[in-house]
Amino acid sequence: MEKLEEIHKEILNGNINILKNFPLLYCLSENKEDFVVLRKGRVVKKENCIKYFFPNSESNENNGIYCLIWGRKNEGSYGIGGTPVPDNFTIKEMKFENDRLSLLSTKDEKIVATLKQFNKALQKIWSNFTMDELSAAFRQAPNTVLDEIKKENMPNTITIKDFGRFSYKKEDKAYKLVKEEIEYYFSAENKEELKKVKNIFSNIKLTKFIGKAKEYTVNKLLELKKKLWLEEDEKEVTKKDFKDRMKFTSLYVFSESVNFYFDDGNLFWGHAIEVTANQNLEFIDANIVG
Repeated sequence: MEKLEEIHKEILNGNINILKNFPLLYCLSENKEDFVVLRKGRVVKKENCIKYFFPNSESNENNGIYCLIWGRKNEGSYGIGGTPVPDNFTIKEMKFENDRLSLLSTKDEKIVATLKQFNKALQKIWSNFTMDELSAAFRQAPNTVLDEIKKENMPNTITIKDFGRFSYKKEDKAYKLVKEEIEYYFSAENKEELKKVKNIFSNIKLTKFIGKAKEYTVNKLLELKKKLWLEEDEKEVTKKDFKDRMKFTSLYVFSESVNFYFDDGNLFWGHAIEVTANQNLEFIDANIVG
């Protein structure tokens, strides 16, 4: 994913030649701010379902799953993400039609939707899903209604009890605080979202939840480490080794969820680990990112 971002930044700087002989199917929006690439991502399968899906980890294995990896520049910030593609929709052509991504399959089935519609339609398709569930959600994208976010004028600084004073950073589109080398962020477009964010912060006992996040991650990703990410000369990693190598680096609070980020201690060759909890601080996912 880092390579995609580097290529996209070259394109944004006018170096279109970097796409010459590009080996993957891709499309670029007219303003060049949206860049989408089709490639295979790693999966862990269990019986008839996909237990874990890792769009950030490229795979050449037969049991991988194709995914749309997208990069987007928007008002000075840069975002990147991945969307799985069902195996009964083999993409032969993709292009942008204004702000919508148009996908054409080898059976001439066409799906046209914005990246936000794809993301929302597939927001629950990240773990323990079947191909039938993915297929239905993927094809629902064009009909997915996006929530309208009510934007209000918000202050430049906001104090969160027990954490400190956050300052709005335009480049991050978020409020940020750096404390003892840990980065804290939150996003709130209006007073209603800010109220939800403050409520989440009020229930976070940091030391306790870092420990819980590590335990959740071990239970989800240790098997993946052993199967796909163990170096030839590397000793088998125990649960204790795994948790000890995870170093908490940042926290990002939204109105409906929380992301804990960890340095992976080279468990996954330098990728970051993202652990997600819902607004009730129940952990729901752990993934390799960056």
